[in-house]
Amino acid sequence: MQNKLCWTGACLKGKGLSVDCPGGHEGCTANLLAEAPLSELDMGRNLGKEFALLDVLVKCVTTDGDGRSAEGIEESLKTLHPMWKVERLADPTHLAASQF
Repeated sequence: MQNKLCWTGACLKGKGLSVDCPGGHEGCTANLLAEAPLSELDMGRNLGKEFALLDVLVKCVTTDGDGRSAEGIEESLKTLHPMWKVERLADPTHLAASQF
């Protein structure tokens, strides 16, 4: 997961202390800097790597219409099976809202 939130860091900053997240203090829960962009493709790649380490193949991934996480998962799973295809399914909530 990509996380920019750290409640401990926010609390310390609120008390006037200089804290740099992620990893700027003990128990920091952020693993991305606040100004770093979130990438669904990178999140998908990371998930795919975890699946590949467990020898798990994913056939279908449900995402919103502009999500690229399925593409990232497929890229990572190709290390297990070079010809493997991951199908991206549309999230019904987002699909219905866009059709409305």
